[in-house]
Amino acid sequence: PLDINDPNSPITQFDANGNLLPFVPGGGTGSVIFQNGGDGLKLSSLTSLFVDSERYNTSAFLNYDLTDSITLTAEAWYVTNKGTEIINQPVFNSPAFGGLPGDGYGSVGSGPIPVLIDNPFLPAATRQTIQAAMDVVQDGNGDGQADPTIDTDGDGVPDAVGFWRGGPLIGVVGNNPNSTKREMVRGVIGLEGDIALGDRDYFWDAYVSYGRTESFDRSLQIIQDRFEQAILVTTDGNGNPVCVDQSNGCVALDVVGTATPEMVNFVAQSVVDKVTIEQRVFAANIGGDILDLPAGPIGAAAGFHYREESAKYDPNDLAENGFTRNRLVPIDGEFDSTEFYVETVVPLLGGDMDIPFVDILEFEGAVRFVDNSVAGTDTTWTAGLRFRPVADIEFRGNFTESIRAPSITELFTPESTLFSFANDPCDERFINQGNVPATRAANCGADGIVQPFQSFIVNASQQITLSGNPNLDSEIAESFTYGVVLNPRFLDGFTASIDWFDIEIANAIENLTATDILRACYDSSAFPGEPACALFEREAQGQIADVSTGFVNVGLVEFAGLQTNISYLQPLGGFGDLTMSLTHLYTEQHLETPGSGNTLRLDGQIGESKDRVTATATWAYGDWRWFNQVRWLSSAVFDNADDADTRDVPGVGSWTVWDTSVAYAITDDLDVQLNIDNLLDKAAPYAAPASALGETTYFSGVLERYASVTVRARF
Repeated sequence: PLDINDPNSPITQFDANGNLLPFVPGGGTGSVIFQNGGDGLKLSSLTSLFVDSERYNTSAFLNYDLTDSITLTAEAWYVTNKGTEIINQPVFNSPAFGGLPGDGYGSVGSGPIPVLIDNPFLPAATRQTIQAAMDVVQDGNGDGQADPTIDTDGDGVPDAVGFWRGGPLIGVVGNNPNSTKREMVRGVIGLEGDIALGDRDYFWDAYVSYGRTESFDRSLQIIQDRFEQAILVTTDGNGNPVCVDQSNGCVALDVVGTATPEMVNFVAQSVVDKVTIEQRVFAANIGGDILDLPAGPIGAAAGFHYREESAKYDPNDLAENGFTRNRLVPIDGEFDSTEFYVETVVPLLGGDMDIPFVDILEFEGAVRFVDNSVAGTDTTWTAGLRFRPVADIEFRGNFTESIRAPSITELFTPESTLFSFANDPCDERFINQGNVPATRAANCGADGIVQPFQSFIVNASQQITLSGNPNLDSEIAESFTYGVVLNPRFLDGFTASIDWFDIEIANAIENLTATDILRACYDSSAFPGEPACALFEREAQGQIADVSTGFVNVGLVEFAGLQTNISYLQPLGGFGDLTMSLTHLYTEQHLETPGSGNTLRLDGQIGESKDRVTATATWAYGDWRWFNQVRWLSSAVFDNADDADTRDVPGVGSWTVWDTSVAYAITDDLDVQLNIDNLLDKAAPYAAPASALGETTYFSGVLERYASVTVRARF
């Protein structure tokens, strides 16, 4: 909307032709930016649910017996896919992104654009309306005419009458599709076979592999110096709009109406960023039975694994040299990992020992030594028992201490600038939340935030940076699981298992969001010395100016729950086979501690419902196959930290969706399949798409009923 600062006039907005129209505000939401209904920018109309995509897979496999005991194996893969985002958001110039305007005529960045009252793109009626309003509200000396408001010559003194244009710029970048093309090649060659040592036979294999993925990301980017050149507009001798500075073939930009393709071609350019990831692997394994015990033979396996990975990011030249709004920096990195492992299964009781109510009692153990060039050296191990008193039931449990070294993406993701929302803990809507609300309030006050305070980043995305972290350590996890497996002999084809798991991960590698970082800072008893406090800045008015997000080792992640799996295969005689399954995941707790004394509870939030159930039924009859899947999610809230006054709609209720497909095998190498997602056209729960996780979790409901046809051919 265009606010011409006249309290006695209605709020107005530009249409696509630069005419003024009334702006109808929506109902209040407690936000200075979002309204309920009314006019304004509806981001949903500028968001792609699907992308136009093409994918091609080519693979070849070779198995050749060199001798009776040695086989040569080889694999070759080539995969290419391209996705095109057919719509995206336009360029924004707004106080929410670039700060409040001064009185200068250039260097606007992402802030409001100065528009002189004699700008030739202003329709006459629009100019007259704005001039009349400014003659009232900008008349400081009482002469009935607006005082100068914009400094065009840079001497610090306003010398021209004008206003500042904020909001999306119609036609600039938004309708220009972005695309990504990825190409992957992978090759594997190896030997496998068996070897006799003494009176025992052992299996073995060894292989080498190489893989490379190249990604080409094409987008239309604003060239900032040309943009700032094109928004400074005057007229030529014939009254046509021209740039004040006509060098470089400048085309004047219409910032009140709709930009033409010629205007966009001057201020923006299609650019390509390239990412290359490579992996090299050598592995060798051997295994077999090494010793006979009364309950059966001891099985063992051992192996060696060496892996090299590298990543390289080449941004486009314009961004690398600082000509776009967001400068990009090239980066490359690599690591290698050397690993040795030993595994064993030791039968303790059972087998031929003929002990009552002991069908089998086994010990399972493994140990792995890891030397990672970035994360250092670690040792992981697991130990467990399996006890089957009779053939129908088995009890199992194990304890594992494991590590996960940081991936190439987590280590070397290039630094990039993007825009993100966040729940600022110092905002008046969140100031009374946190584990200890008094700590949060005190820390915000110590940082100069005076209540009531509304933070722009809550409802208007602000600039943040995202990058990898080459200083990451390995995750260290301790997990304990125990459960039972049922295979009743009286019900052939039926299997059920239920397992309790409890996992604690120290140094967990997490991609912290802006909200995570802000909470970790202001909820910390170590403020302002909490490391998270060094990852963001505030402007003088208290607004978030920048947040450095990315991958870090957080303090602790705790995850516990119950996993249930049931499957049943029922032959139907001459009518085929019916296969049914049910899985249920109950999450007892999911806690994350990214800072000192700042534990976040994630279970029960959207995306992590406490109960998640999936049931399937597949009927196979000859060349026909009918598949059905029903998914159920229990109710969930947007944020466990919310209090009763944070949101009008705190969460969503339970949700069920039914997907189905019918497939027919025309030949052994050709089949066709009809897929219908969300068969009953069940809408997403009300308000769920208001969050990114909600849109992802309930995507089938956002998209509603969707049908597709798949044809598969094998050559």
